[in-house]
Amino acid sequence: MLLTEGQFSDCKAAFDLLEHLPPGSTFIADKAPHDSHRLRHALRARKIRPCIPVRKGQWDDDSFDPRLYRQRKVIEHFSGRLKDFRRIAMRLDRCSISSFNAITIAAIVIAFL
Repeated sequence: MLLTEGQFSDCKAAFDLLEHLPPGSTFIADKAPHDSHRLRHALRARKIRPCIPVRKGQWDDDSFDPRLYRQRKVIEHFSGRLKDFRRIAMRLDRCSISSFNAITIAAIVIAFL
């Protein structure tokens, strides 16, 4: 997990997380913030398969798999379940460390329930 500022771009955060992904894995992402050619080339250079839909009017030779892309719902549901925790939804923590710790504890609770 990576905690960033509210105005920080998701695509920039993807580059920070890129070095921690194992080679041969698949990167599933939404097309709005992550559909950049630079990110796709960086993923291919690390032997990671991008599964990102292409924006309308663009063409890319990626092998986009809609069935694999549906697995993204697991992360979407997880982030939605985080909002069930009042402390996280209301952003009651002022310090980023305590906020990240609360999110980590909530993630552990969600994983085991």
